[in-house]
Amino acid sequence: MNNRHVLLCAMNPNKFRACQFLIRYHKRRNDKIIVFSDSTFALETYVKKLDKPYIYGKTSESERIQILQNFQHNPRINTIFVSKVADTSFDLPDANVLIQISSHGASRRQEAQRLGRILRAKKAQ
Repeated sequence: MNNRHVLLCAMNPNKFRACQFLIRYHKRRNDKIIVFSDSTFALETYVKKLDKPYIYGKTSESERIQILQNFQHNPRINTIFVSKVADTSFDLPDANVLIQISSHGASRRQEAQRLGRILRAKKAQ
């Protein structure tokens, strides 16, 4: 698939509604949700419509730290959107749901990295 097809798939209104439904469903369960998008256009469009925090390549280090701390420690922040910058070096042990709205034909390694975000051992409650 070329970039145009990837963007068309990511911007499909049915995909947006499905993402919105999943976020609402998991929010009611008090889950912590990470939404991945390799398309920054799709990422920015979704977060504007859903009013959610996001991290991508141009996000400053201080803003990243603030968003990640809010996600981990603020019970009202249950969802963050991230670009492929979160494939590595992000420690989000409380995350237990992953939604992927776009991918550029990810490698097995990238998919494993993303799944690793939610499969890590959780704190005992």
